[in-house]
Order: sequence, then structure tokens, then C-alpha cells
Amino acid sequence: MYKTIIAILATTFLFAGLEVVSRDSHTGIEDEIQLYENTYALIIGIDNYSNLDFNWQLQYAVQDAKGVTKSMRDNFEFNDIIELYNEQATKSNFQQAISNFRKTGKEDGIFIFFAGHGHTESTPDGDLGYIIPHDGSMNEIEMYKNISMNELKDFLKPISAKHVFVVVDACYSGTLLTTRGVQEKPEPDLGYLREITRGRVRQVLTAGGKGQQVLDGGPGGHSVFTGYFLQFLENASNYITASQLGYKLPEEVFKAARDRNHNQSPVFGNLLGEGDFVFISKQSQSTQSTSPHRGSSTSGFGSYYITSDPDGAQVWIDDTEIAGITPLEVDNQSAGEHTIYVEKGNYSAETIAFLEPDDLVKINLPMKLGRGKLKISSTPFEAKVYIDGVLKGETPMVVKDLMAGEHILKLIKKGYSEFTKTVFVKSNQQIKENISLGQKAELMIASLPTRAQIYINGDLFGTTPKNATLNTGKYNIVIKQEDYYDKETTVDLDSGDNEELNLDLDHHLGSLFVYSDPPEADIFLNGDMAGKTPLKMTDLNTGKHNIKIMKSGYYTTTETVTVKVDKITNYDLNLMSHASVKAQLKKIKNKKSFWLISGLVLTGAGAYYKMSSDKHFTEYGTATNNAKELHELIEMENQIYTTSFGLGGVCLLRTLALNNQEKTLKEKWQ
Repeated sequence: MYKTIIAILATTFLFAGLEVVSRDSHTGIEDEIQLYENTYALIIGIDNYSNLDFNWQLQYAVQDAKGVTKSMRDNFEFNDIIELYNEQATKSNFQQAISNFRKTGKEDGIFIFFAGHGHTESTPDGDLGYIIPHDGSMNEIEMYKNISMNELKDFLKPISAKHVFVVVDACYSGTLLTTRGVQEKPEPDLGYLREITRGRVRQVLTAGGKGQQVLDGGPGGHSVFTGYFLQFLENASNYITASQLGYKLPEEVFKAARDRNHNQSPVFGNLLGEGDFVFISKQSQSTQSTSPHRGSSTSGFGSYYITSDPDGAQVWIDDTEIAGITPLEVDNQSAGEHTIYVEKGNYSAETIAFLEPDDLVKINLPMKLGRGKLKISSTPFEAKVYIDGVLKGETPMVVKDLMAGEHILKLIKKGYSEFTKTVFVKSNQQIKENISLGQKAELMIASLPTRAQIYINGDLFGTTPKNATLNTGKYNIVIKQEDYYDKETTVDLDSGDNEELNLDLDHHLGSLFVYSDPPEADIFLNGDMAGKTPLKMTDLNTGKHNIKIMKSGYYTTTETVTVKVDKITNYDLNLMSHASVKAQLKKIKNKKSFWLISGLVLTGAGAYYKMSSDKHFTEYGTATNNAKELHELIEMENQIYTTSFGLGGVCLLRTLALNNQEKTLKEKWQ
């Protein structure tokens, strides 16, 4: 189930007797041929589907449909253009619109463009194709809500219009076709056009075969298929047939898809009948409306009055530049057929106009952005050619049909430097580019210390040491390593260079200021004598450093300090003297003795009063006269022994704390 664009072109033009002028390729005779009496169009585009999940809603189908509508209004003539978008494009409205074409005449034609979802269902009897209206469904048991291709074929049969052309931009296998493909390039001359005007035909052009997903991102912001479809139509100078589109369009779409590593192969053929639909430009009709019938006299002279949109275009008649710019009257032109060409900047237009003796023919030429060619050769050959990021082939080659203006040309060949250039393509001209590719250069990048990060033109490339294969040119190289200053340099590489770049990184630096109390202590930094306190040490590597401070009569102190980049780190130390430590230990010992003795005395007293309380409690059990006194005595003794035990425990805990303090002090300083 993929996005579908179905263009059903059954065209007849506005004028009663829409004519084209063509030349017989065998006799050289020119004549006018009446193709159609009336033309009508039905344009359908659906992005929003009422019965489909969010992820099945589309974004560009309506845009494609409106693009086709604009092209038809601007470039071709229709009696009426009917538009159905989103909620308007129900199955019922679709069927009703097609049924209304039964009112057309036998010399009419109809153009119906559908943009939306399509679906192909495999059955034991073959594939069934469907187009999905706004109220359609992808559910296999609800296919009745859609319009099958068989149903569409049946709708087209009773329509009187002689030429119907169906274009399908979707993954549909084209099984409805009774004939397939265009075997050789069509040449629609006078005899061919006379023959096809008699035939009744229903033609189909599909965007891809079965199982092929159609691509977006084509010319003009449309799908690839629709973009090229419109491009071929709008570039037709006078007329173009369905068979010509069926011959040209599949090749262009296939190449565009291939360049994006995708497979999309449009298919062209007939549903029924023989004939060929013809698109006829407004330009050809405006020219013919001012031209005489063929067979008129070609002796004598006449004049052209040539206008263009926009004004101010240069004029050529039969490849001869005419002085002046449009609007311009050109006199003294020989009677007969002339080619009129106008150009302004990158815009141009061309037509053929017949001139009778003593006549003044008025010609208005709306100009379009022109196209040109780019011929590219390289040394060496077989370099891949990219135009605006799209692979076009290999050198030497000619890139045709490029829109006039700026394009980015890129050449890539293994082992050689990439070549990029902005080229300016001129309308109706071929620009040549002869490019000599330089061999790539080799650059070995190393550093001290190693494993530093390498940045080339701002992009991380790897870590040192590493070899880089680079295009010729200038490069900005930056080496980065933690705790080191960045090292930056520029290298200029020529074709085939093999260079080495060795960069020594400078460590981040900082300062350390060491104080001590008392001063004049010896300082050792990372094992080396540095001086005496107070001392400021500069230009030290950032990071951790080991500091040892020594002074006679004082204990040695060793610490690890961190130096920060471009900052001064202050380190202040109070030295501990031997006498001070000894005095502290003595003080702790005295305190420990006091608290130990106190704890022992108190716990001993508690034990004594506990035993006395137990003794008196036994006597209390048999006492008669002194029971009251014993009870009071027991209560007092209980209070004394519990308090003594509590206080004794506190004293002993304090003794343990002082013991730990003494142990720590000894471990640190002795």
C-alpha cells in the first residue's frame, strides 16, 4: 500500500476545432489537424483519510494534485477543471465525477488526476489494483470501499470522449494493460497525427511496477514521477503525445531512482483501443490563431510584432539576432515560416510562426527558465560526477537538461582529491569544464604525549599517532590532551604529498605557595629539595604533587596537593614539635589515669551498695518492728548503686576515648 497518483487524461480542448500544425516526414508538406473539440479535467488529491491510522496519512498528495492543476491552467486549455481534495474526494463523488463525463462528445477528451493511496492485492487469479478514496480502507475485507482498476476500466468504457490517458504514480503492476511499453521512440508527424485522431483509446502510464515504492523529493517539490511528468509537459514547445511521455518519462524516473539506490520503473500501455492522446500547449494555439492556412503564398514580405512575458527580451528570427528588445516590431521579413526565439537572462521561449505577404503577425511568448548542458571531462577519467549532490555518472560525460543558473559540481575518484566548484549553466548553451584531479596527500600526525585527540578543520579525526589521507589544500590541525594546552597549526598539502606532523604538547601550568608555622622549614617537592618556607613555586605542571616539610625538633609532614591551571594554590601547615607532642601525650596520660581511677572507685562503690541492698532486702522479708526503716534503707542503697554504676561507666568510657587519642597521636608523630 503506497502513495498513488493516478492521472486519467482523457483530454479534449476548449476550442471547437483545436488544431496543431505538423509536417509530413516523407513529403515535407505541412498542414493543420483538428484534434479535439472540448477538453475537461478532474483533479483529485487526498492527504487525509477518515478510515486510516495516523501513520497512513499523507503529506504531499494534495500538493502534487494542485501542482498539476496549476500546470493545466497555465499551459493548456480546458473548458472546465473540477477539483476534489481530501474530504471532497469520497468514493461516491469520485464515481459521480467520472460518470458525468458520459456527457462528453466523440471528439472530446478528459484529464483526471488522482493523488493519494493505492493498493495491490494478490489473488489466485492474479493481482487486483485499487485506488483509495477519502473514505476508503486498507482492510482486506473492506476492499469494496475502494475503486478497483477493473471498476475504473468499466467506468471509462461508456464515456464518449475518444482519447483517455491514465497516469498512475504508485506501486501498481499495470495488469490492466492490453499492450505494454513503447518499443521505439515515437515520431508524431503529420501522417501519425492524422491516424491517431481517428482512433479511440484508453492509455495508462504507471509510476512503478508491482512492489516498487514510489519516491518523493522530485523536481518542483513533487514526487519524482509527477515532477518529471510536469517537467516534460511544460517543456513541450507545441505539443507532446502520451506515447512520447511513455517513452521519455520511464527512463528519467528510473535514472533518478537509481541515483538514490532505489528501483522504480514506470510502465506505459493501452487499456483498450488504438490511438494516442495529445497535449497541445496554449502557446501553439496563440501562434496558430495569428497564422494563415498552409498553402498560402510565400512570396513577398511581412512584419512580426513580438511581445514577451516579461518584457525586455532579445529576439532572434531563424537564428539571426534582431536589434532591439521586446515589445518589438520586425519589418521586411520574407513570407513563409520562421522560428522566433526570445531570451532574457536565463529565461527563454521559442515558437514557429507563418507569415503572409503584407501581413502583420502578433506573437506573445511567455518565457520560462531555460535549460542548458554541462560537458565535464577530467584527468584522470572515470571520476564520479555529482550535480547538486546527485550522482549523474562518470567522466567524460554531458549532463543534459540542467536548469539554467548555479549548480554545485563535485568530482570524486578514489586516490584523488575531491573537486568541488560552483558552475553557472546558461540557457540553451553547453558549458565545458575540464578538470585535472590532484592525487590525495598523506599526513602522519604524532604528538608527545601520545593518545591526544586530533581535530581537522574542527572535526574529531582520531588520536595520535594516526595517518590521514586528505584532499589537497589547507587544513587547520588542533591537538588536545587533558592537562595540556591545545596545540594548533595549519598545513598546506599539495597533490601527492607525504608529510609528517610532530607536535609536543605543553603541560598546563600553575603555582604553589607553601607556608609553615614555624617558618624556615625545608620543602621537598616530589622528592627534590625546593627551598624553605615560606616559598612560592611557579610554572608547575597541573595535577597532584607530593610535598614533604622537615624542620629540626619537629615531626616531618608529608601531603599531596593539587595544582590548578593558571592559578596559585596556597598550602598552610602548622608543624608539630617533638616537645609539643610529648607534652600532649603526658597530659592525655594524666587525664586517662584520673578517669580510670574514678571509674574504678565509682563502680566499686556501686558493687558495695548493691550487695548491701540485697542483704537488707533479705532481712526485710522477716522483719517485724524495723520493717519501715529497712525499706527506706533499701531504697537509698538502690539509688546509690545505680548512680555509682552509671558514673563509673562514663568515667571508663572517657578513659577509652583518651586511650584512642593517645594511640592516634603516637601513630602520627612517633
